[in-house]
Amino acid sequence: MALFVALGSSGHAATTVGRNSVGSSALRPRAVLTTHLGFALGSAGTTRTSALTINPGSTQTLIDNTGNRRGSTGPLFGSATVVVTNTGSAPAVVTLRFVLDGRVQPATATASVSPGATETVPGFAHNCCDRPGRYRLELQASVQGAPITVGSRTLAVQLLPAS
Repeated sequence: MALFVALGSSGHAATTVGRNSVGSSALRPRAVLTTHLGFALGSAGTTRTSALTINPGSTQTLIDNTGNRRGSTGPLFGSATVVVTNTGSAPAVVTLRFVLDGRVQPATATASVSPGATETVPGFAHNCCDRPGRYRLELQASVQGAPITVGSRTLAVQLLPAS
């Protein structure tokens, strides 16, 4: 019996609540969070596919993203994924890092790539800042041991609501 009541109630709601009838004016503040939605709010991503060679002992910017927080004081998260090929005869150690507005951020991701191998350096995320205004977030790579060629690389920036 309870099953029929539940199914009947959802059918009634589907027929009496109009499309797009619930908006921001009908919701309490913080009633719907990113964790409820299953996707990020304010997400902006950039992908580059052109080949880029990085020699051992050097650091290069692979990709960047510039935007405006427009008064938001929630966290700004950056995440990245990079495909690299070791073009040398020795193992290559690749380290990724974020640089926000010229300041190196503490989060890094490191991968060792065998000679001739192609690897996807694992994506990582970092809460870069929680201040409003314009930002420039760069993804940089440094290499030790052997030269690499960087292929596809993606940098995503997510502006989350303040907690």
